[in-house]
Amino acid sequence: MPNMDGLQFLEAFRADYPGTAFVMLTAKTDAQAFNTAKRSGATYFFMKPIDASDLKSRLSSLFDLMATM
Repeated sequence: MPNMDGLQFLEAFRADYPGTAFVMLTAKTDAQAFNTAKRSGATYFFMKPIDASDLKSRLSSLFDLMATM
């Protein structure tokens, strides 16, 4: 993304859309990135390489939750 990284985008997104789920995919593997993402409101945080079955399961649970709203 031009002019910002994913964590900066997450913070800007959450400021504009506080009630929206946010799934973050990143190549960053450090605990600081994870903690910043969770503190900034990431619903789920995945590090590459992504476990496809875990991603599918978590997205499915988000869609199920949204369907009940």
